[in-house]
Amino acid sequence: MTDRSSCVMVILRTTVLRMVCGVIVITGLLMLASDNRAQPYAQKGDDDIAAAPRKRDVEEFMEKKLKAAQLTLEGVMTNRFQQIQDNAATMVDLSRHAAWKQMASPSYIQDTADFVSSAEFLNRMAASEDGEGTILAFNRLMTCCANCHQHVRTPRVAINRPPSELQLATTR
Repeated sequence: MTDRSSCVMVILRTTVLRMVCGVIVITGLLMLASDNRAQPYAQKGDDDIAAAPRKRDVEEFMEKKLKAAQLTLEGVMTNRFQQIQDNAATMVDLSRHAAWKQMASPSYIQDTADFVSSAEFLNRMAASEDGEGTILAFNRLMTCCANCHQHVRTPRVAINRPPSELQLATTR
């Protein structure tokens, strides 16, 4: 490999790592800025669940997922592939947890499928010890997390009105 190509690879790897760190920081800031009182917007029945889980159960559950995600990030940043695999498996197991299933709705089912698919992809990349692949897979996983959290935080645009009755704002 020439000096020029190795320099390009270092720049590329650094850029990818900065992008991953940026996504993680933005995701964290979005999670901190969320308003716990906001209700998700959905068509009537889209997000109906059998019974809302207890708030403390959800908090404990999400803390476990956050811890696994943090340990996964640490593994990605240090190329500790076994650590990545262990924590990706933990996140998949958590997605099968009763508290997660209790929140099941069509939107959450899709979010869960995307999350599990991304965690399994991350696990495969770590098993093959593909450093760049694990970065890509971790980024995909964090995007799934951010999408789901955005879905949960999105305030209702209108309460108890079908989408056909909503008026869109016009730009000037």
